[in-house]
Amino acid sequence: MKSILIAAYGTPGVFGLEHLLALGYLPDQLAVLTHPEDARNAPLFAFAAAHGIEICDGGCADPVTIAFVKRRAPEAIFSLHYRDRIPQSILGLAKLGGVNLHPSLLPKHRGCFSAPWAIIEGDTTTGFTYHTMTDKFDEGTILLQHELPISDTDTAYSLFHREIIEGMKVFPEVVWKTLAGDKGEPQKKDGGSYHTRSVPFDGIINPDWDRAQVDRFIRAMIFPPFKPAMLNVDGKLEPVTSLADFDRLTSRA
Repeated sequence: MKSILIAAYGTPGVFGLEHLLALGYLPDQLAVLTHPEDARNAPLFAFAAAHGIEICDGGCADPVTIAFVKRRAPEAIFSLHYRDRIPQSILGLAKLGGVNLHPSLLPKHRGCFSAPWAIIEGDTTTGFTYHTMTDKFDEGTILLQHELPISDTDTAYSLFHREIIEGMKVFPEVVWKTLAGDKGEPQKKDGGSYHTRSVPFDGIINPDWDRAQVDRFIRAMIFPPFKPAMLNVDGKLEPVTSLADFDRLTSRA
């Protein structure tokens, strides 16, 4: 078996390493590229340390990171909730390139905040996509894609984590596809959308929205530990975590 590099943040990286170890990879055949340790990323650091898996937390442009990846000479790179675009200077060091797990049905909701935007826009279904990585965000060929329903009680937190959990269940299949040289299928040319790394509508409820849209936005902004939706009441931003909160605050406005 050849070396594999996991580029990840948090528990998705843990899931990926667990699968690879179960597939028969040894710790010295695995390496992790991640972000500096914080509360959400601590499980990945702990898991890698417990299993003797080498880890690098430098940025992709850092010469130390590039040297780390070059030394590891991975057969492939798998991005599992890694938070930055991985440039060609890194991808080109892997014989088979890189594959990313994206929490939407590409080409819809490329970029950031895909789970919140799916709820905000009233989608009834979403899903996850494994795609090859290129110089552009989320525009590579599709290796595997599964659809998931969105319920009328889903929050961004519940939806995102369901996408990741379901996506990681089929990770071994994606590994074998990649190592077998599967190039995937081109994405559809229509129906695409892209979202920048900015909080939708600055996180603020527009009181002119209809009630259904307010409800969707409130749920789309629930992703602890980040701020919930806010409502401007007499010049002060008040947190809103439910329609009951909204009704209470608007009765004061």
